[in-house]
Amino acid sequence: MIDYDIQRPRKVCLCKGVDKNTIIESVQMGNDTIEKVALDTLATTGCGSCHTAVQKIIEETLSP
Repeated sequence: MIDYDIQRPRKVCLCKGVDKNTIIESVQMGNDTIEKVALDTLATTGCGSCHTAVQKIIEETLSP
């Protein structure tokens, strides 16, 4: 089975071309809310359909 996340990170925000790894890195740098991640990465600032996915990544990244 091929792990596509290693080869090409999954785009979470198609409008702005933001991938999952970029969101995780943003959260790890202290951007712990969707508003902060949006300012840092521009994710969710297009059509907004990725809002739920971005929120889930934030929560998963902050979970111990």
